[in-house]
Amino acid sequence: MSNFVSIKRPDGTLPPEDIHASFIALLGSMLGLFITGVGMVWYWRDLHSTGSVACQGIGSLILALAASTHVGHLAKRIGHLGVTLTMLGLYLWAASYLPFLFDRKRYGISFWQHYFYFCWGVALALFALTSFIVLFRKEAREERDEEDPKTAIHISFGALLYAAAGWLIFAIGYFAMAENPNGTRMGWILQTIGPVLIAIAITLHLEHASKHLGYSGVIFGIISGFVWALSSLPFAIKPSLLDSATWGLALSNGLFSLPYFLAAITLGSIALKKRSLEAQGAVDVEFQGL
Repeated sequence: MSNFVSIKRPDGTLPPEDIHASFIALLGSMLGLFITGVGMVWYWRDLHSTGSVACQGIGSLILALAASTHVGHLAKRIGHLGVTLTMLGLYLWAASYLPFLFDRKRYGISFWQHYFYFCWGVALALFALTSFIVLFRKEAREERDEEDPKTAIHISFGALLYAAAGWLIFAIGYFAMAENPNGTRMGWILQTIGPVLIAIAITLHLEHASKHLGYSGVIFGIISGFVWALSSLPFAIKPSLLDSATWGLALSNGLFSLPYFLAAITLGSIALKKRSLEAQGAVDVEFQGL
């Protein structure tokens, strides 16, 4: 509702509300997720492939670039600090793959394993910090009875709280992996609990937007969130599975790639819904022409 243009159509009715995200951000994020998922499946099927590592690195970078184009427009809502921290987290996550693009064998070197998990841990911690910042900003604005649609934060308190706690717990789980790349039961448990909380936050946010985003986008979004959340559960139950020649890569890369593909389908569906709304006359000034 922030920059929705309420101009009546020739028949006297108002056009539908547009989706407040640019087509470029949606399409780019979809492409980044899909390429990253392909890289994971490729790595599972061919451990020695350099192309699989390239796909994961390039896909994550495309996703970071696309997501940052959307986040950059949210400064009035979540604040410049929130935008900066989110962007840092996105690019740090993408940078975690960078050393392996030049030498795939670094996956087997302890230093680079620590580097990879530490980058993920810091990135997730930044996402948690951003979520808490947005939560406090929303509370402060409601205490002042601010109702400016240009600065409104539409996500609910409950969803923000679940997301903040989830990102923080998830980050602690990755820091535990940085300490012990082979993984501990507690580390895997944290990497399960954190994403479950984030999946709940996604569900709380999306369930109220089914008519606006389209039922297919919401359904795939919720499913992808919980599949992603539970992808670490087998290792939380039995950490030694990671060392299994049969199940190690099948679960850590094969299963973990599934939510990437589901999330890509979600964003693709939302992008199509956005084009449909725009064909009906919906306009969002903030993202007009993007």
